[in-house]
Amino acid sequence: MSPCRPPARPTTAGRLTPPRSPATRGPPPWSSVSNSCPPHRTTSSTTSGSASSPSTTKFAPPPAPAGLKVIGISELTKTRRALRLSWSPPTVTDAVHHYEIRRGGTGSTTRLGGTPNDVYYVAALDRNSETTTTITVFSVGPDGTRSTTGTSTDISWT
Repeated sequence: MSPCRPPARPTTAGRLTPPRSPATRGPPPWSSVSNSCPPHRTTSSTTSGSASSPSTTKFAPPPAPAGLKVIGISELTKTRRALRLSWSPPTVTDAVHHYEIRRGGTGSTTRLGGTPNDVYYVAALDRNSETTTTITVFSVGPDGTRSTTGTSTDISWT
């Protein structure tokens, strides 16, 4: 089975049926050859003895943006602010589909939003009993892979 062929799909009776053959479904839009992968994927398979394990697809993370800064801030209440953020895109931008803005630097983070641009408006950022809130921006590739690092800035609530 080709690594890019869709997996078996359940029928109405709950049984699995194999996908239709490429001849009846037609070639994928990215290739004139029915079993080839899109050009940005790399596949590998390992063999042990005579059995072959399924192929795995690996994606390289996109480069990270840099220089996140707050270019505007409005105090809505004592515990809520609106922010205008800006950052510099990486030098290689063809690997970046959009940017993801997250609250928190390391460990657990919360997604605030996403944009294809290098600016973002946070309409309401709540304090949550913190003295400092970290905002981090990551690059996201066309396949959904996020950059391993991001650019961060701290918002002081004091």
